[in-house]
Amino acid sequence: MKKKKLKPNKADFSRELSKLRKIFVKAAVGDFSQNVPVTKVETPFSETFAGVRIMQEAIREKINEIENCNCERGNYCEISNERIFYILL
Repeated sequence: MKKKKLKPNKADFSRELSKLRKIFVKAAVGDFSQNVPVTKVETPFSETFAGVRIMQEAIREKINEIENCNCERGNYCEISNERIFYILL
């Protein structure tokens, strides 16, 4: 991975945060379908982006575990607008 200048200017900071903002807006309503972009050039934001991506993957795994667990127990699982609703029978 190539290294970029270590001190971002205001435009760099704003541009990088806007990428994350789009991800968090979707995540706030339960949509974890979009991944954080990964660049080939290392920036001061690379570790933050990697951390958010790891969190996304962990959330997706937990959602799958909950879906499988509830469905295996005979509960009804419904996915609507990327949110998960459980109705116990």
